[in-house]
Amino acid sequence: MVSPRDRRRAVERLVTERGLSQRHACQLVGMQRSTARYVRHARSEEADTVALIREYAHEQPMYGYRIISAMLKHDGYRINRKRVYRICRQEGLQLPRRKPMKRRYGDSTGTLRQASIPVQWIPAPIHVTPSADALRTTLGLPEKRRVFLINFNATSSYARKNPEAIIKAFRRAFCTASASSY
Repeated sequence: MVSPRDRRRAVERLVTERGLSQRHACQLVGMQRSTARYVRHARSEEADTVALIREYAHEQPMYGYRIISAMLKHDGYRINRKRVYRICRQEGLQLPRRKPMKRRYGDSTGTLRQASIPVQWIPAPIHVTPSADALRTTLGLPEKRRVFLINFNATSSYARKNPEAIIKAFRRAFCTASASSY
C-alpha cells in the first residue's frame, strides 16, 4: 500500500521530469487532484503543544498517550487523543507495548498441579427420573409424540431469553404443514 505522501511525490516527479499535466499524472498514479495539491499547514500552537506533551512525558515516563491527553484536557486544553498519539509517536515518547501474560496451567511437563484451595464439584440441580414413560403418563403427554423442554427462568430478562424464538425454531424444525399443533 502506497501512502498519499509517496503518491504526491510520484505525481510531482511525473509533472516535472516527464512534462505530464497534473490531471494525467494523477490518473496514472490513481489519486485525486485535490490530494495532490494538499499542503499540510503547521498549527501555530503546535510547538507549544509538543513542548507540553514532552514535559508531561518526562514528569511521568510511564504515562502513555491516553493519560497525557486526559491530563491536557483536565488542564483546559482542547486536544484530540489521536493528535496526542501522533505527537508522541513523532517525538519518540511511546511506551513499549505490554506483553501479554503467559498463563500456565501446570508444570513444565504438562501435568496439572493440585489446586491450592479445595475444589468441590456440584452437579446441576436436575433430577432425572428413571422411567420416562411414567413421567409421560403423570404429565398426561402422548406416548408417541416428541417432548421438547424449555428451561426458562422467570426472574431473567424476557428479551434476553426470547422463548418465542425457541418455539418458532421448534415449529420450523419439527412441525409439518398437515399438523397444526405438535
